[in-house]
Amino acid sequence: MESPAPTAAILVIGDEILKGHTRDTNSSFAAKIFYSLGIKVGRIIAISDNKEEIAEELRNLTSKNTFVVTSGGVGPTHDDITYEAVAAAFDLPLVFNTELAEIVESFYGVNDKNIEKNPAMKMAHIPQEHELFYSKKMKKSPEWATIFPMVKVRNVYVLPGLPKCFEACLHGLQHCFPSAIGSHFMDFLFLSVEESLIAHTLEDTIQKFKVVIGCYPILYNERYQTKLTVEAGTLANLRQALEHLEAALPANSLVELDPTSLALQKLQYLNSHDGAKTAFDVFKTCHAKYPEAEIVVSFNGGKDCTLLLHLYHLYLKSVGKAGAKVKALYIKNHETFSEVEEFVAKAVVHYNLELIEYHDHIKAGVEKLMSDHPNVGAILMGNRRTDPYSAKLDTFTMTDKGWPQVMRVFPILDWSYADVWQAIMLLGVDYCSLYDQGYSSLGDPHNTVPNPALSYQDESGNVKFRPAHSLLNGTEERAGRTN
Repeated sequence: MESPAPTAAILVIGDEILKGHTRDTNSSFAAKIFYSLGIKVGRIIAISDNKEEIAEELRNLTSKNTFVVTSGGVGPTHDDITYEAVAAAFDLPLVFNTELAEIVESFYGVNDKNIEKNPAMKMAHIPQEHELFYSKKMKKSPEWATIFPMVKVRNVYVLPGLPKCFEACLHGLQHCFPSAIGSHFMDFLFLSVEESLIAHTLEDTIQKFKVVIGCYPILYNERYQTKLTVEAGTLANLRQALEHLEAALPANSLVELDPTSLALQKLQYLNSHDGAKTAFDVFKTCHAKYPEAEIVVSFNGGKDCTLLLHLYHLYLKSVGKAGAKVKALYIKNHETFSEVEEFVAKAVVHYNLELIEYHDHIKAGVEKLMSDHPNVGAILMGNRRTDPYSAKLDTFTMTDKGWPQVMRVFPILDWSYADVWQAIMLLGVDYCSLYDQGYSSLGDPHNTVPNPALSYQDESGNVKFRPAHSLLNGTEERAGRTN
């Protein structure tokens, strides 16, 4: 039996928000994070520093949502009452946490656990039934964000209000929230007419196909005046709704965007960390350092390098190099899946690749590459920080000592598992069919099986596997591999 799609609510706490003294950016950031995970945000509420009101709102939100994230009220002063309110919401006592107490002492440079003498020790008194989660270190994360853990009480995740710390905490804690990618599908339409002229058509489409349509007026654009986002629970339903819309909209009102512009619009809408812009900036920097003929894309048919190849293909189009031949390095040191071989062959045609293929270990393959193509200066690679030996990489990193010296370039280094799949699906990127059979990370047939975390039993009791994009926890990406 499939579980219902998870939902989230965001509770922003602080008088300064309601008085207009401080602008709330945290709820917007959190909504983007949840959207990138496929989790629907049903409520965003701002509330004053009143313990009883906060507790009442929490009781309501926690009963109706899978997750509730709070922002603010976790500091050492009199108006920092979020922990007290969470405790009141669940009728729990506050308890002294020694782990937090030691962090407070170290951070504030004091050596006194007495709250009367050291008011900061208030931060170590938290609701019973709590869990502590430490944020993963991200680039440019403030020290505060990774020293102090997030406190979770049942389904409430208590985060700081300072935007830099809130963003760093939530970005580094995405692994705490299950991905629901694939629970909804979306596409964009751009129109040359005002939204008032299509209101009845949109209402009719919503009623007939039970889709969600966002309609946004666009000012000062010469090509289109309205942008539509269409979301559906299944890909088939989305396509039916789009076909209906395209037939029912005023004649010649649909505006076709070039693939690069459309892709950037979609990814800007999707990625909280502006991943598309970051990747394109990396491509631009790489091209400034190395002539196009000296750049090779590492490609083995996996999802990450496939997305990387697709983005690079779009980048080349955006700089007037559509149709350019792209060198692609394919190294395989073991037997490979037939599905991977088939997909690589398709990609060679689709992306106009000059495939450089070696049957050897990675290091030996790179040595052969540099021997056969001595002009190569940079290799674009799809590694992410969660991959083995990738946590400490920089976007531009030379190969290690003892290897042929070539610059390794990682345009999607800070993307998450969920980011990759959301981008693949939103951009309509073709990928290896094994990912639809429960494989979430591809090695070779001897060390890779469908991910156990994706298994379920159908109504007849048979074991089946969900597609890779529905993996709830991105940290289990390699659970189907023995190496």
